[in-house]
Amino acid sequence: MRGCFYILFGVTSIFGEVCISYLSLNEAEEIAKSYNKELLIAKEGTTQAIERTQQAISRWLPSLNYLGQFQGSEKKELFFNVFSPQNPFTASHSAYLSVFQVDQPIFSTDLIFALKASQLTAEATKFEQASTLNDLLFAVR
Repeated sequence: MRGCFYILFGVTSIFGEVCISYLSLNEAEEIAKSYNKELLIAKEGTTQAIERTQQAISRWLPSLNYLGQFQGSEKKELFFNVFSPQNPFTASHSAYLSVFQVDQPIFSTDLIFALKASQLTAEATKFEQASTLNDLLFAVR
């Protein structure tokens, strides 16, 4: 059984991508950083938390909405024609509606608390990522 293990270990070190005997500490750390699932998950969580903070900031900005609608009918209907000031109501088979709307949020404590909470969450996930990296590097060393 032991002979089989040594042969298997020898074959994997010969044909593997990285030769263990020539691997420096910095190279081992870089390999661990790039392939460790826990660290990659922590990095993704940090990225998501930063994006949620940016979403909370974007709630303070004005929102622009545009609605375009076409309506057609078989019989003639009375539609409001904005381009004809003499006769604004005309009978037609079709009409086009367009609405442009700008909304600006007013001062709200909900927006302030949501922004502060997302900033604290992003900071906490950065600390969790640093802790995961420290644990990984400790295990490699």
